[in-house]
Amino acid sequence: MRAGAGNLGHDPNAVAVATELFNRGVRLAAQNRSEEAIAAYDEVVEVFGTASEFVLRETVAAALFNKAMRLGALGRFGDQIAVFDELIRRFEAAPELDLRQHVATAMVNKGAPLDALGRAVEAIAAYDLAIQRFGAAPEPTLRAQAAKALFNKAVQLGGLGRPAEEIHAYSAVVERFGDASDAAQREMVARSLFNIAVNYEALNEPEKAIAVYGSVAERFGGDSELVLRHVVAQALFNQGVTLAGLSRAEAAVVAYDEVIRRFGSATEPPLREQVAVALYNKAGRLGILGRLKEALVACDDLLARISSEPALAHLEAGAKKLRDVVVSRLG
Repeated sequence: MRAGAGNLGHDPNAVAVATELFNRGVRLAAQNRSEEAIAAYDEVVEVFGTASEFVLRETVAAALFNKAMRLGALGRFGDQIAVFDELIRRFEAAPELDLRQHVATAMVNKGAPLDALGRAVEAIAAYDLAIQRFGAAPEPTLRAQAAKALFNKAVQLGGLGRPAEEIHAYSAVVERFGDASDAAQREMVARSLFNIAVNYEALNEPEKAIAVYGSVAERFGGDSELVLRHVVAQALFNQGVTLAGLSRAEAAVVAYDEVIRRFGSATEPPLREQVAVALYNKAGRLGILGRLKEALVACDDLLARISSEPALAHLEAGAKKLRDVVVSRLG
């Protein structure tokens, strides 16, 4: 017989029972048996939903969150939103950090199913609520959720074709979390800056875009994390493309050279491809400038990289064609 909610405080096995039910749900979810996992999480909530002990309340909150994620995996977005709302309603006044973390995470994650249902304005409102509630929290984990909410809000605004507001939201991420040491938050700041630059390009403000791409390299150029190195490489490359679009070929070559200098010996596939494309663009700009011998060197460097890297094979035809053009001009 199950322990009743009224006597959980006197049942020494309650925590063990709740934990086993919760873990069953986790195991079933890992096996993609989502419906059975949801049933296990429902049982946690049914049996322990009125418990007053913190450890049981935290297990209930975790079960609700995991249930919502399983519903999302099944495409049941309306039900997922309802479960997130239930979690928020049950625990929004809780003082314990772990429970507040569940509330913050539910608020942030609620945005995705709202967007999937075409309810973008409501998704933005959900992000705004998380920002309002947790943006100034002293606890780093709660501020991290607020950072995610701000970033997601910016993405949502972009999807609505509101670039000026999107820039404002990304700028808020940079302003609020620009000094963060947490790796995930630093990534969001870097991506926010990058996306600001992309939006400036869309708004036909290339000089602003060039400056912001440069700031990405200045702020994160010394980081060792692959994801940040990749953002820096993309920013420098895009800076070169934007400069080339303004017919500033010399400056574009400098930007492409910076990609090659910083990441030319990288072993990670995303960086190797970025270097290869930078070499291709550099060769093209050098050709426009009449610096044909340098263009030939860049083409040969690119082809050597392609020959040793199967993942770059899709660039081979274009690189060979460019080299042929350079050679023909050299006579």
